[in-house]
Amino acid sequence: MFNLKTAAVLLPFLSIGIAPVMAQTFTAPAASEYTYGSPAVKRPKVTANYSRKDIPTSFGTTDLYLSTWSSNSATDRSEFIYTFTAPSIPTSIMSQGSFIYKSVADLEVGIVYNGSGGGHLVLVAYYDYTGTNSPTGAPGHILDIYKMTGSVSGPLALASKNQLSYSANYGRIRMDSHKDYAVAIAWDYPGKGIQTTVCDLGNWSGITTLNGTKGEEGPDVAFSHTNNLLNVRFVYKNPANSTITESMIDWPQLLSIPFGTSVVLNPAVEDVTGAPFPISNVVLDCPDHYDVENWAYTYTDGVKVYVRHLDYHSLGTPITTVVNDGSLGNQASSKRFSAQNPTLHYGNGAISGGSTGQISVGWYSSVGFSGSGASLYMGIEMKESGSGLLSAPDYMRLPNSTSPAAAARSGIAYSKMSDGVGVLAPDYMYATYFTEIPAGSGSYQLHHAFHKWNNPVFKGGTSTPAHEVDCKSPSHNDQVAVLKTSTAPNPFQARFTHNIALNEVADVQLSLVNVSGQVVAQKSSKLNKGSHSIEMNGLDKLPVGNYILTTTVNGKKTGAQVMVKQ
Repeated sequence: MFNLKTAAVLLPFLSIGIAPVMAQTFTAPAASEYTYGSPAVKRPKVTANYSRKDIPTSFGTTDLYLSTWSSNSATDRSEFIYTFTAPSIPTSIMSQGSFIYKSVADLEVGIVYNGSGGGHLVLVAYYDYTGTNSPTGAPGHILDIYKMTGSVSGPLALASKNQLSYSANYGRIRMDSHKDYAVAIAWDYPGKGIQTTVCDLGNWSGITTLNGTKGEEGPDVAFSHTNNLLNVRFVYKNPANSTITESMIDWPQLLSIPFGTSVVLNPAVEDVTGAPFPISNVVLDCPDHYDVENWAYTYTDGVKVYVRHLDYHSLGTPITTVVNDGSLGNQASSKRFSAQNPTLHYGNGAISGGSTGQISVGWYSSVGFSGSGASLYMGIEMKESGSGLLSAPDYMRLPNSTSPAAAARSGIAYSKMSDGVGVLAPDYMYATYFTEIPAGSGSYQLHHAFHKWNNPVFKGGTSTPAHEVDCKSPSHNDQVAVLKTSTAPNPFQARFTHNIALNEVADVQLSLVNVSGQVVAQKSSKLNKGSHSIEMNGLDKLPVGNYILTTTVNGKKTGAQVMVKQ
């Protein structure tokens, strides 16, 4: 059963001018929340969630909030929770319940419309340590598909199970859904690399391994969509090299891999950066519909919370912003205030009227804020350029998220749903996080918090102009002209060759762009169906450095990758 609460002011406002040294100030929470977990949450390690409005059911049109907590243990239980609420009233629960999982890690949730049978399907992806939940009895990465039943007492029923991998060793798995028709799942298959599968209206692709990712781990995945093709973006880390990589493959190309088959494809690597390892899991998000291909991800080294982000509206090259060191206008944190398990939402703004183009970051921090010894979940909302805060200094805190001392476990997630307030996203930014109650007991509560977009209590700073665009959703019958591409050598000196396979006659243009956005080389060709090699030469006089190679097919950008000139 759930315990309904409303947020209260648990910490006073503090004036930065008179605050004690290294004390923090907080904006009081103004969000509804409740706790729900059946059975009581035990030994949680991570949480995940997703939200969607206007879900038709036999008991009315509802908002749907999906959430999980996972122990990431071969012996402990985890839980997938569903909550159907009245439209725009997340605490008015129409149906709520859960499914218990054992011996799993990283329960992920999403939703897709069933193009063949009608109705929405709820998706749960995870790693199974023992094969207990596997359709084959073997350990590995699994996808469960739930269908709507129409029953208020049991609105979801397991429809099928799918074996995504046969990995005998744990590797992180993550999922993102896009506007009811598209889904992408990415996971780490130790010894093989980062793998992915995608879906269109319930029709699943085969398995793609990202070439060159053996040794990479901890992936996350997110969709981005401009007027060009829908893209699937990945981020993954390499502890051996102390690097984090962001890359991309367009969704139609992944979708073209037949179900039941597997291939290796070269991702378009857009950014590789160093990081102060060891670091937390990396969390990636993008605006779902936008005029540019922006992205952002976050992680922490245990003290600083980093956001690596690309904003084509400003600099146009990836930069890293530390959001808790005072550089954004908020007070700097002391080293004794640890930061753990950050999460990120890029899209609708919790501050600026819900307009697209805001980056919200949340994390758990301990110990000793304002001399109180409290540990709590807090966050900020920053401009996508990294030039300052949208939230008022110093920090926003989540409701009922305070512990008297550092908890042994912490986890927080923001929903990646950002398809426009009033379109597919509910009227609230959805967060889940767990707290130990009481401290030291080993018992936890999973909080479900709902912060209304543009809540005046949180309003502060200057809003970022909206750049959202109206994108048409391709159907599963659409064909992609590009089957696969590759480019070599990279790094290059005087020339490189771009290999491209087409399934139709197409106009192909390659453009090499420098970091200032200038086109330094370009080549156009009209090519027949089949495989082709396009050579770009005469590049020996280009300055040493990084360039972006973009591929445009029939007037639409189908790929971009970083090319290194030696």
